[in-house]
Amino acid sequence: MKLVGVLLALLAALPVLLDYLTRWEARRAFKSLAEQAPVRLLSEDEDAALEPFRSVLELGRDCGVRILEGPCVEHRRWMRGGANSAWRSLAGVKVLLPFNALEHLGTHNRAEVVLGRRFVVIVRMEGFDIATAGTRTLRTTATQISERRETADERTQRRRPAIPWWPTALALAAGICGALPQLGLGQWSWMAVAAGLVLASIAFVLYLRRHVGAKALQPVVRVRGRLSALQFADPHESTFSHTVMLLGNDQRLVIDPTWRASGAIAPGRWLEAEVRPHDRRLLSLGPDWSLSADERRFPPVPVARHLLMFLVAVLSLLLMLWSGDGPRIEAARAAELLGPAKLRTDTQPGTLLGHPPAPGDGVHITVDATCELVARRHAGQVLAVPDCSRLRWGGAPLQVPPLAVADSILRLGAGNTLRVHWKPADGIFPAYQRVSGLDALRRELEAACTDGLRGCDDLRAQLAALSPDDSAVLPRWTIMNLKDALEEAAHAPVLAAWAASTPALLAAQNGGVVLVDAEANRKSDTAAFAFGDAGAAWKTLRDAATHAKRIAWSGTVQSRSTDGRTLWLEVDRTRPAHGAIAGMAYCIWLIGASLLALVQGILLVRAVPRALSRSAAFADELKQRPAPRASWPT
Repeated sequence: MKLVGVLLALLAALPVLLDYLTRWEARRAFKSLAEQAPVRLLSEDEDAALEPFRSVLELGRDCGVRILEGPCVEHRRWMRGGANSAWRSLAGVKVLLPFNALEHLGTHNRAEVVLGRRFVVIVRMEGFDIATAGTRTLRTTATQISERRETADERTQRRRPAIPWWPTALALAAGICGALPQLGLGQWSWMAVAAGLVLASIAFVLYLRRHVGAKALQPVVRVRGRLSALQFADPHESTFSHTVMLLGNDQRLVIDPTWRASGAIAPGRWLEAEVRPHDRRLLSLGPDWSLSADERRFPPVPVARHLLMFLVAVLSLLLMLWSGDGPRIEAARAAELLGPAKLRTDTQPGTLLGHPPAPGDGVHITVDATCELVARRHAGQVLAVPDCSRLRWGGAPLQVPPLAVADSILRLGAGNTLRVHWKPADGIFPAYQRVSGLDALRRELEAACTDGLRGCDDLRAQLAALSPDDSAVLPRWTIMNLKDALEEAAHAPVLAAWAASTPALLAAQNGGVVLVDAEANRKSDTAAFAFGDAGAAWKTLRDAATHAKRIAWSGTVQSRSTDGRTLWLEVDRTRPAHGAIAGMAYCIWLIGASLLALVQGILLVRAVPRALSRSAAFADELKQRPAPRASWPT
């Protein structure tokens, strides 16, 4: 199933990858074209016809005409726009087809183009000429009559914040940070909480700001010209089209949507207008059409701001409810940050034995302790192995005697005599390898057999089948089988003696305090002790069980038990670092999201009726308003 999922993901990503590669090739082709010298300069008529596109697409003032020759290709993308064209290229370069240039395309085209921003605009091709393709209106510039500075009301209107996209994104990111500690990040939980609080603070400040943009009064120009609408496909994504209102061919207008919807401002009319070049905003169309006067009579209602923040609050609320274990459980976890019922810092095990801590109490102790021996099954034997997640403090000292196994058998089990030589040129898994030390291995085997090693006949037979020399080149599998047979034979008496001493070792542990790591106790500890060489493993056991080491434990007591001589304390060392931090973040974010949803919900309920009545009254007033004049007195 995982393979199928990976294949489906790759299949879904393939169209995007191909589209990216195609666009990258188009950028390379554009750079190559830009390096070519222009064949001529634009004529005055062509330059005037390009002016509307300059004001919309920021074409710049490159008047050099270059030649492109090749087919025009429509680049389509699966699962994005269906069968619609995503963008077009001519000879590999992104191209903008102005006016009716699409009707003049053939299988092979020779076009004169000017450079835009990573695309080109066709100026002349076959029967198409941009100088004569557009209407006369789009070749006539608007006339500037006068210029003034914007009023205080117009500046206030310009600096009013728009839809709070940035606060919305930051608030959503803060909500995600509040849920991250539920993933058990440990010490990184504090970082997630801190990042969430910082993002939430920035979002709050950005949402409350009342002014954006430059403080200085911006110029306002009064121009006269014929209004026209220019519609064309975006050269980067031709599934999207631009519809731009122009006064003449160079004054792009951003008209209030309510004014557009009234129908009084229609293309083809001569208009005299006041435009702010800073943002191309249409401010006035005469005494009867003033944007600042309309906003004084019909103040805008910020419904979108309240709606966006309400949705953010609801999403954050649902995220917190989904990620946690419920408000009651998370609140109990968060309460642990206020401190445990008691904090024990005992320095003697006797004080803990006399007055054991209760579950929920905290401990912070630094003691000299040994690893507890526990029973584990290995190779069919029950063996005592050290478990360092269970530390014994105090109690009777444990005596671990040496194993009753001959040193020759222990040396054979260590496997240090047979040396395998490897060089990087041999590769990772060579079929044949050179070994040395065969003579010493034979001597060790004979000494171990003399001391009672079992299965010597089979081991001698395996060695006899090899080279009689001290070194040889052997198959890798032969070397592995020989080493496994030697280790199995040498480890058998060690494990038998180990298993025989296990009951006595476990019974000898008594008294003192045993600190149990709660998190490690919930997991399997079978693989925590590496046996490997059985003789070396026994030495590790002796060192861990008899030599005390300085340890420092902090945490919360989960449970306790005693048999009168030994006290077992199960301590959760992750608390309050994990669960309590996650619970605190859960509670803070839950309360914050609830308050935000409540406040924004109330504001939204109050704003919607006001916005509806404002829109209706404004629309009725516009119906009774006279049409904009072609000219009006200064």
